[in-house]
Amino acid sequence: RIFPKVQAQIIQQLSSCRKRLESLGVDRESADQQRRFLLEMSREFQDITNSALDAYYSRNKVFRSIPELRLATLAVDRMEKFSEEMESFGHTVCFDSQ
Repeated sequence: RIFPKVQAQIIQQLSSCRKRLESLGVDRESADQQRRFLLEMSREFQDITNSALDAYYSRNKVFRSIPELRLATLAVDRMEKFSEEMESFGHTVCFDSQ
């Protein structure tokens, strides 16, 4: 009577492992396959970085799922916050002119 439960658990875990394995992509057993994989990964990283620096966020869907990668927007937001704080509180700080 316990066997069906154990069998169901094994099938579920096997399915989960297969999904994780598939998420890793195609086999990369040979050095050439590994090189191609790393080259593609570095190219994609470079594309994302260039898009982030250009503030061209529609080029890649990663910007919708991870807004922290919107580098140009973050930089502008932080500069505006700094400007507002300096305008509001800058007169309270004594700067030495030496």
